[in-house]
Amino acid sequence: MYEKIGPIEIFGDNSSKVPFCTTLLLTNNRESALLECGAGFDSLKYIEKNYFVRDIYLTHHHIDHVWGVPFFPQASVHINYFDFEKASDIYAISHADGMLAVQDEATLQFWLKQQENRHFGGVSVGKRTIQADCIYPMDKPIEIAGIDVHFIHAPGHSEGYTVPYIEKYGIAYVGDFDLTSFGPFYNELEAEIDDFITSAKKVGNLDAKYFVTGHHKGIVSKKEYNEKVIDFLNIIEKRHEKISWCIRNGVSPDQLIEQDIFYRKEQREGSILRLKNEVIGIYKHLQQLLRDDEVCTQFVETFIQNHIARPEYLKW
Repeated sequence: MYEKIGPIEIFGDNSSKVPFCTTLLLTNNRESALLECGAGFDSLKYIEKNYFVRDIYLTHHHIDHVWGVPFFPQASVHINYFDFEKASDIYAISHADGMLAVQDEATLQFWLKQQENRHFGGVSVGKRTIQADCIYPMDKPIEIAGIDVHFIHAPGHSEGYTVPYIEKYGIAYVGDFDLTSFGPFYNELEAEIDDFITSAKKVGNLDAKYFVTGHHKGIVSKKEYNEKVIDFLNIIEKRHEKISWCIRNGVSPDQLIEQDIFYRKEQREGSILRLKNEVIGIYKHLQQLLRDDEVCTQFVETFIQNHIARPEYLKW
């Protein structure tokens, strides 16, 4: 994908499918900056060759949004307050995403070793961690390459998640409120279902013409975003109802992760990450069911006992 709106260029290889994400280039005669840094190898190589990128602004620490940072060693890296220290600490990341809670020691150490040299499409992209240089302010305009950008705090996908809003050109980079058929991703300890719903709706109130998703959809209108976000968020309720139905119909805590709530069996098998996502995603829903007295404490405790190797790391 490539689009240009005013002086802002929008890049995304392979429809910005994970592990890539849509990336915005802001430029003027003096300087250039990136919003996100995961557009894909071809796009990042093109940008690196044709522009001097002085600054990179990241909405959050997830790998699909930050892996391209090493392409621009001269750039200052800016990130939100919540992720400033976390982004450089693999143990902090592993706590935030739930890996530290779910995995036993041997699996965790194997996973951590993999994070020292991540590969996408057979190409090495280096460490999972990055070193941020600056914290940008939220919810007030800052000038980037001569353009005012608001980083709107929109937690839910992660605790520090932000939505860059470029009012002058009518652009809201909605990122991981991405309207995909997979549905909302909140499968990490630092994510929260209720916050995700609130933030996704809040974003739809922005006075923007172009809503740019981080994956798949690309650019949609405000009307289209607000129409599609209803079905997108309804996937949360469908997952919730399926988990509730399973419990009422005798599915045990041990069997619950085999019910394809988030990923199909063939997607989970052999994937440490997707298995962790399945466990943490279900755990998030169980916490809501427990809050609403729709599941007993013993069921949740048994689920934790069966699927969480280090329950002391469940707190965030």
